[in-house]
Amino acid sequence: MREVFLVKHKFIPLEKQSKRKQRAYHETQRKDWGGFSPVTRNPANPKAYDRKKSGQSKSGRPDSACYMSRDGRAGVGIDKVPCK
Repeated sequence: MREVFLVKHKFIPLEKQSKRKQRAYHETQRKDWGGFSPVTRNPANPKAYDRKKSGQSKSGRPDSACYMSRDGRAGVGIDKVPCK
């Protein structure tokens, strides 16, 4: 018959273990974020300048639209035609 001896492993504090064993231990302790990015996210500041929105108004037309009257003069006129 074969005898099996169980060997108890001695406890060695983490500080006294080699750097490789410490790294392996810490790697087992880390958690997975499960597809979630741990980077802190802040909502966009509505008062900040946004270059993409600066040329458009809520109606979709440029804010600084140039209009000319039908007779060719720039400015306020009854019959407005957008400048090209």
